[in-house]
Amino acid sequence: QAGIFTQLEKSGTLTADEVALRLPAGSLYVDFSRPMIYDYTNTPDRRESEPHYIAFVIRGRSKNPPVFVDLGPAKPIDEAVYAYRKALLQTCELSRGLARLPGAATPAMTLASFDEATKRLSGLVYEPLAAYLVHCRHAVICPEGSLNLVPFSALTAKDGRYLVELMG
Repeated sequence: QAGIFTQLEKSGTLTADEVALRLPAGSLYVDFSRPMIYDYTNTPDRRESEPHYIAFVIRGRSKNPPVFVDLGPAKPIDEAVYAYRKALLQTCELSRGLARLPGAATPAMTLASFDEATKRLSGLVYEPLAAYLVHCRHAVICPEGSLNLVPFSALTAKDGRYLVELMG
């Protein structure tokens, strides 16, 4: 992958075809973005914008064009990321014995909260991309926004398996 970024530095541009050719077969490049989405069906004074998360998926060694996946409005995804991070922190505190402090959640509550937060975030971020990720051995993931805080390998499929278990 270092060659991809060296090429980008030298030329300043890199096409999707060039990225695909530089990736090993069986791998993916997933580039997330958080653009504003405008509704051009409304009159000019009513074209309110709302940020969305989108992903561009490029298969290694493929001549197919990149796939565009709209993950939906950013707000629910950002909220799910923060809920996941909070639940993860509580789980870490539990493992270090800090959850025994007065007012702390019980171990069962903490683990249930973490499982719920993981399922919610996975449903919003992993599930729309599952068809692409399940058949790859290696993924280069370029997150944006709050997705920078997500350990993607820890997201889960509907059957409960982690993304890292599905790849390979």
